[in-house]
Amino acid sequence: VSSTYPNDFFNFSRCYYRFNVSSFFENYICDWIIKETELYACKNNGWLTDRHKFYPTTDIEIANIGPVFSFFSLVGFNKVKNLIEKLYSITISSFNVQDFFIAKYELGQQVNLDAHYDGGIDTNFTFSILLNDNFEGATLQYKDGGFINPSCGEIMIHTKCHKHAVSSLTSGTRYVVVGFLDVDIK
Repeated sequence: VSSTYPNDFFNFSRCYYRFNVSSFFENYICDWIIKETELYACKNNGWLTDRHKFYPTTDIEIANIGPVFSFFSLVGFNKVKNLIEKLYSITISSFNVQDFFIAKYELGQQVNLDAHYDGGIDTNFTFSILLNDNFEGATLQYKDGGFINPSCGEIMIHTKCHKHAVSSLTSGTRYVVVGFLDVDIK
């Protein structure tokens, strides 16, 4: 937790809330992100599976995908920041992206993800944006029994307080943008 947070900020009940907001991105934007990512993977030796030590994902860092990174730099990050401020009733003084990638779940490859907390010591918020919904399974499941089966373009946001997993994919391919954030509040 950043030193500018009150010591008990993450003990406030509002930090145990998690949110999903529909229509964060239109379907055509999600389709474009998938196409750009797969194009990058085809030209650059495919998807990585070794970037995260304890809970590995099949993913590509978005910083490597020029057009998608530019889009988020110009539009996406500000939308995420504004949404976090609104949902948690806070004012963010700094917004730092600690890890930012597209994860891919597909049969014969990664089909699920065990229960975990996102990011590392410098991460206090997580967002994920589902890029497609033509698959079955792979539901986001929280330790407390809650689950989210989002639609294409929907964003999920939670603080570091939420242990969660992704259930097994049973058909299709699931693509999701994931961002681990370190934010300071005023």
